[in-house]
Amino acid sequence: MKNLIFIFFGLLPMHIFAQLHDGTSDLPCLEKTFHIFAHVGSSNGSVSQVFEEEVVDGIDAVSRFFEPLCIEIETCELEVMSNPNFNEPRDHLFDEMIGLHSKPNRIDLFVVNLPASMGCYRLEGNVNSPEEGNIFIDTACVNRMGQAFGFFFGLKNTFHDNGNGAELSDGSNCATTADEICDTPADPFRSDTLVAYVRNCEFILEDLDANGDYYSPDVGNVMGPYSACWCGFSREQLMLMYANIRNAPVRYW
Repeated sequence: MKNLIFIFFGLLPMHIFAQLHDGTSDLPCLEKTFHIFAHVGSSNGSVSQVFEEEVVDGIDAVSRFFEPLCIEIETCELEVMSNPNFNEPRDHLFDEMIGLHSKPNRIDLFVVNLPASMGCYRLEGNVNSPEEGNIFIDTACVNRMGQAFGFFFGLKNTFHDNGNGAELSDGSNCATTADEICDTPADPFRSDTLVAYVRNCEFILEDLDANGDYYSPDVGNVMGPYSACWCGFSREQLMLMYANIRNAPVRYW
């Protein structure tokens, strides 16, 4: 028997993120609410109330990032999945979880213990997919949901390698490299290096780009790797997500 927890009284207050970026007052307003069905893995059919609140609070934090587009992202229901195999799923179980638990016209968020090789997130489709998409997030990463939703709505990491070489600090190749968005400055971050990139949310790496210029990335961007510093999306990121949502083949509201 599934355990269902219905969220009646809104979301918990978000207190760990700073204010959204400036320069977004002229953005279009969608006035849409995306309803999230959260599915939480469990080894014994239950999870602590504290963790349930952490998941809901994480979704609340995500919603704040989308306020410049007049978008609200709210928890519709929270379900504890009773099958213990879903708590630490292997590859063949992802489709089964979707088949058993995914709801139509909802963004389904599965909070489970992902294999280490997957990192924090796994997406099965996104807002551009002809079939409904689903977000899987590791239990240790619920405070980093904002980036998973950025991926879901069609964004890439600011340091993404699209095969066209490194983005230059002066932005001259911004449209064809990295995330192909020009108001997210070049970021040299690479996950396989042990160098220090930030200290107290200040970028401290002194590496130079191919032109001999220093990097100055936006460490507060949600699609960057510096989650402790996140404060919002850039204007062009928001505009891209707006376009993707307007053209989405599936309506999630």
